[in-house]
Amino acid sequence: QDKLLFKHDQPYTDNSSVCSGCGRGYKYFIFKNTCVIEEERPKFTCYHTHGIDFNKDAAGTHPNCGHCIYEETFEEGRLVAVSRMCVGRQCVSYEHVFDGNGQNRICCSGDLCNENKQT
Repeated sequence: QDKLLFKHDQPYTDNSSVCSGCGRGYKYFIFKNTCVIEEERPKFTCYHTHGIDFNKDAAGTHPNCGHCIYEETFEEGRLVAVSRMCVGRQCVSYEHVFDGNGQNRICCSGDLCNENKQT
């Protein structure tokens, strides 16, 4: 009954005990008779598109994201692809364009912050 199972980064316990005396904004679960507290992180809505042409009024979105991503791909110095995506808890920005080839990724945290790379 003290067994903790993980599925999609969400804790599940065999019992439904909740720690008492803890504040709002936290998830609680029991693991081996110990109260474990996990802070709930803010969730954002992000644009979810693949393509260079972007119209924010027609763009798809994805809710409950930990971070938003704006990612661009270059070939021979030309922008050939742009993706806007949603990711979970971690996101690493990078600039990996060398001699006109590669990708840049920009991570941001805020509703619809991945409209363009300036955000």
